[in-house]
Amino acid sequence: MAEPDPRFGVLFEPVAIGPVTARNRFFQVPHCNGMGHLHPTAHAHMRGVKAEGGWAVVCTEEVEFHHSSELAPYVEGRIWDDADIPAHARLVDKVHEHDALAGVELVYSGHIAANLYSREPPMGPAHMPVAGHEPVQARRMASAISPTCAGGTGRPWPARFGPGTTSSTCTPPTGSR
Repeated sequence: MAEPDPRFGVLFEPVAIGPVTARNRFFQVPHCNGMGHLHPTAHAHMRGVKAEGGWAVVCTEEVEFHHSSELAPYVEGRIWDDADIPAHARLVDKVHEHDALAGVELVYSGHIAANLYSREPPMGPAHMPVAGHEPVQARRMASAISPTCAGGTGRPWPARFGPGTTSSTCTPPTGSR
């Protein structure tokens, strides 16, 4: 086998990301795949294969962290409450089996989410119609939903999600005033 081209050596050097270090510079960006919360085992194995193939950081797809921002019928990840954590833990474990870091793309879709599954009124930066074809009105968010919340419950993220997660608490949204 030929020697690797030295111009590309930097790609294989470790890189610090906050309190952790990725073994190389190969970062699999978040991308949706249609498995999400419906097929967590397949999702975990697919991300595990990426880690096994050499990616140093492997990310999820969009992960909804509050039920007032869901995009059904599209399938994404969810961390609405503690019941969703085992599926994400399975993914993290598969990625960690291959000495890779796991990342998550938290999303709050706000005024683009009609919430066809949860039937919750969507919230956004202002009272406004939901983008799309559904005849739904988003209400103004009175307090911020912080990604430090575990499913918007006010509890901190579980320590299982590793270094860099926060231990602070937050307040779930209260709707419009």
